[in-house]
Amino acid sequence: MRHKTALSSCLALPLFIAFACSSESSGGGDGGSAGDAGVDHPSSTYGQSACAACATQACSSENAACASEPECAAAAACRDACGLAPNGAADPTCVAACTPPSASAAAKAWQAEEACRTTGAAASCTACGFSPADGGTTNPILKPQNCSPASGPTCSECFDAKCCELQTKCLGNPTCANIAKCFSECQDWQCEKDCYQDVAATTDFARYYGCVAIYCPGTDANCTQPKSDCLKCMVSETCKTQYADCHNDFDCYSILSCSLYCSAAVDVEQCLLDCHSANPAGSTLFGALQACFIDKCPGCS
Repeated sequence: MRHKTALSSCLALPLFIAFACSSESSGGGDGGSAGDAGVDHPSSTYGQSACAACATQACSSENAACASEPECAAAAACRDACGLAPNGAADPTCVAACTPPSASAAAKAWQAEEACRTTGAAASCTACGFSPADGGTTNPILKPQNCSPASGPTCSECFDAKCCELQTKCLGNPTCANIAKCFSECQDWQCEKDCYQDVAATTDFARYYGCVAIYCPGTDANCTQPKSDCLKCMVSETCKTQYADCHNDFDCYSILSCSLYCSAAVDVEQCLLDCHSANPAGSTLFGALQACFIDKCPGCS
């Protein structure tokens, strides 16, 4: 089945049905300030720093998920009690001495929060000494967006917190909103192709779709955990830039969307060629995405 299957209910529907995705209650608090025994914490702690304040806002959904798991909350409390590195971030030696969660759910929550803090959204926090990872890009999908913190760990709140500007731009254009509705109802390429008659509105939709796929890629209640390592590699990590570049270009997005139906075609090779020949201007960007996926995501179809 094509890529929309896992994401469309949590992506297209917020454009015309508010909060269509499932939700869960969020945990509260940031875990206190107690650290592991034997770790000497200076009086100036990470948890009360400007870096932590920025990271807490940038990673609000990850923080809430961690706070709901006692082991993860304890690890976060230890980290928050650590001193500061010269760049203003948490002292990495101290953080490494904190006991990581052993339970599966808590361990996943901790890994997600730490990934967000060190290489994800919080990597845009200048108070932590980071240069914004995507701040220099011209691709609106990757540029940091001025969004309010999420109020809880749900799919819709993830969209609002990570992709608000692109969401608003699509919501503000009835044509784009109609494309989202049309897209969510399609089961074949001809139907989806018919949705994309307005190039500008389709590009706005593709940008929002790409943003959600990158920053809220899961099918879990929070939409934050990719359902497979292959999806994580292609969308969230290794090939994120190429994926975003393709969704920032109408022709590349059209090739990608078309080709993802080809697995059901009688002649798969001819189907792929037809997708390319219909939108030749997108072949270079699509080729870059395809090359990254083949090279960097081994074992993925």
